[in-house]
Amino acid sequence: MRELDDLPFAAHLRPLDDPLDDEGDYDGALIEGEHQHATVRNARFTECALRAARLTGTDFTATRFADSWFRNADLTATTMTESSWQDVELLESTLAGAELIGARLRRVTFEGCKLDGANFCGAQLREVTFRDCVLRDVDLAGAKLTAVAFPGSRVQLALRDTTMDKVDLREAVGITVTEGVPSLRGAMISRTQLFELAPLLAASVGLLVRD
Repeated sequence: MRELDDLPFAAHLRPLDDPLDDEGDYDGALIEGEHQHATVRNARFTECALRAARLTGTDFTATRFADSWFRNADLTATTMTESSWQDVELLESTLAGAELIGARLRRVTFEGCKLDGANFCGAQLREVTFRDCVLRDVDLAGAKLTAVAFPGSRVQLALRDTTMDKVDLREAVGITVTEGVPSLRGAMISRTQLFELAPLLAASVGLLVRD
């Protein structure tokens, strides 16, 4: 888990003292403190660090995050519809109730994060890792996942019409699928997980198990 001083752009960071704005272009900003319920649509964050920033209820619709780092950020109930994320780390952050509908994530790492009720409907996730996270009631309906992994994470997902390719669930510490079990096609699971998921898999194909 990288610290602020480990970032390759750490020496160029400058504290942001002004409020976040629509269509803002933030390059090398260190963002901390209170930024709740702001409207920050169509903004761009490049080589930024967001540390202990409270962003509850903020609207990041169609905003682009690139080469950026979040630590202890509160992104509860944020709107990030159609946002774009590339080469981003989110560490020990909270995304409860976050709306990432139609978002595009590539080479993004979530580590130690809480994603209760996060909505990734229609999102595209490529080379994304959820490490030691809690994903409870996470909605991936219509999402496309490619090379996504969940090491050490507790996973509870809704998977209606989800597409999976090279999705690795083998190191997840618990898997619950609330709906859309057939959408697990294309995922990798362990033998132990296969036994745990057997009742759901059987029910999904109408297989009756009787002793």
